[in-house]
Amino acid sequence: MESIKLNGTELNVNEIESKSIDELLHHIYLNFNTSHHLVSSIKIDGEEIFDIPSTNIKRKPIDQIEMVEVKTNHIREILNETLEDLLSYTDSIISLSRSIYTQKNNFERAMKFDRLIEWLQVFVDSVCTIKSKTPLKGEKLITITELECHLRDEIQALSHAKSNDDDRTCEIILSEKVPFIFEGWRDLGIPTLMAAWDN
Repeated sequence: MESIKLNGTELNVNEIESKSIDELLHHIYLNFNTSHHLVSSIKIDGEEIFDIPSTNIKRKPIDQIEMVEVKTNHIREILNETLEDLLSYTDSIISLSRSIYTQKNNFERAMKFDRLIEWLQVFVDSVCTIKSKTPLKGEKLITITELECHLRDEIQALSHAKSNDDDRTCEIILSEKVPFIFEGWRDLGIPTLMAAWDN
């Protein structure tokens, strides 16, 4: 590896002992993430690296890499971008949840149901990660914790109703309760997480 830059500043390549791309990425995430800044972008010879490097990059010998560019952003900027995405995600979840029992075709209904479960899990995981990195206190912490509990309870109730082939309960949860909970996340929960950094 000939050169590595962090936010445009050249670093000492000799301090990075990596024998593979995986080791290099591990070193970057381990050493460049801090309590206030997170790695937001990694480029290897101009190619953006996401969660899984492309096969071409992964096979490249470490000594043939010319340039590694790493950018970090303040954790607040990254989390706010994620929260903005979740804000629009809530409307998609509400719309999908309400549409499931409007489907007459059982196959289409099952497909939409599976998609909703996947979206709910993504939302829960995202909120859990954001919450762990956000300075929540007092009423803000109580608000988010209550919303989390309500969401998890309804997911559990939905799973129970589905396993018992209780269509009527599933319909009530999907048509009324899930949309109500996500309106709460859209109007109160996510704005609360955003505002937590203002204090």
